[in-house]
Amino acid sequence: MLDRYVWGSVGGVSSEAPIPVLKVDAGRCEEKAGGAGSVAADVLALDAKAITAGIVGSEAHGAKLRALLRAAGADTSGLFTDPSRPTTVKTRMIARSQQMLRVDEETDVEIDATAARRLTAFCLKAIRRVDAVVVQDHAKGTVTRGLVAELAAACRTQRIPLIIDPAPNGDYAKYRGATVLTPNRSEARQGAGIEIRDEKTAALAGRKLIRSLGLDAAVITLDSEGMAVVGQVREVTMLPAHALEVFDVTGAGDVVSATIAVCLASGASLPDAAALANVAAGIEVGKIGVATVSRREILERLHGGAESKIKTRADLATVCEDLHSRGRKIVFTNGCFDLLHIGHIRLLTAARKFGDALVVAINSDASARRIKGPERPIVPEDARAGMLAALEPVSYVTVYDEDTPIPLLKLVRPDVIVKGGEYGKGGVVGGKLVESMGGRIENVAMVPGVSTTKIAERARLKAGKKQQGRRGYVD
Repeated sequence: MLDRYVWGSVGGVSSEAPIPVLKVDAGRCEEKAGGAGSVAADVLALDAKAITAGIVGSEAHGAKLRALLRAAGADTSGLFTDPSRPTTVKTRMIARSQQMLRVDEETDVEIDATAARRLTAFCLKAIRRVDAVVVQDHAKGTVTRGLVAELAAACRTQRIPLIIDPAPNGDYAKYRGATVLTPNRSEARQGAGIEIRDEKTAALAGRKLIRSLGLDAAVITLDSEGMAVVGQVREVTMLPAHALEVFDVTGAGDVVSATIAVCLASGASLPDAAALANVAAGIEVGKIGVATVSRREILERLHGGAESKIKTRADLATVCEDLHSRGRKIVFTNGCFDLLHIGHIRLLTAARKFGDALVVAINSDASARRIKGPERPIVPEDARAGMLAALEPVSYVTVYDEDTPIPLLKLVRPDVIVKGGEYGKGGVVGGKLVESMGGRIENVAMVPGVSTTKIAERARLKAGKKQQGRRGYVD
């Protein structure tokens, strides 16, 4: 299915009905692959390969969905067009970071026999060249009993896992023979007929699903309580939630299915696969809408450390897009930051107070030499980036090779740009650009008598005197 996001701000209450009016931001309509397409995007974000299979309509929405998946790197040879059906489209209206309304365009009529045979034949052929199969069921008529039965039998023959994310209010009997079922709390209650309140009831529900459907395991996601991993043996593993902030749970189930599938396909055990899926889900719910989670993000969450703050330009673009989507205020400052000193610390501490996240952009060694002269920088760029990343006020650090930060400013779109007081508002490079994008300039007072140039000069003078003293003693 195709997920559409329309962003804006509430412009008051309609005179026609007691409903809010969404003033759409110019150019802020986003389209992403949703449903099984979202799982494919998640698989690709984990650096695995994805073959997609399903049904789309013949209209522009279907062509857009196919194009999005191809652009992400998915094999779309199993994405068939059925002119008699519309592409499922979900349009979400969002004011700042709050979803106001969702509009669905879809049909839930089961696909006809011809489409079913074509889809099944493709899947059975594709299974011979994959390491795992994921079925994402949304009860839109594509995932039929016959299709699942054929997939389950073929996966057993090929000895590869079949992971199924069931549909809400779905026909649970059709999931018989899956390797792992990944229902949420509500879906597990519907499938097992057991209200899940704690570890004991999660185990009961999971085991009932395993027995009745012939599963190897059930991984039940429990929203803010994490997830329960239930196997055929008596033990149940409860994994606490890893979310630092929860903005939108949309897409969390997709990330869980994709991560478990990639891990099992790579030879991981189910407990390890579920643990990583739990971490991935915790990252995903901190984003707005259906969003992918990369291997890099999972590793950063697991290992943390200052190094995780240092971003490439591509990674920074993703981070800033996410921050903007959540209504977070981004502060930006830049410079060489050579020989880190108290003036830098006070600048960064003050800058962070202007917003929610502080991006510090530093000149590369080559850029610093062009601007400051052949003797600079004194400290190489990787060391400068590492020291800045270790500072608590700094959220992200990036290195730029240009002589000015303007290309980065266009990418980051900061709400505030901060520089030292010596520049004044008119002397801040990129200040007018930031203001044209709706941001503002802030100047922070300098620490008198403190600068890298002055520190370096004092060091040279002291070194010179010391050397003269040594020569006099030798003479």
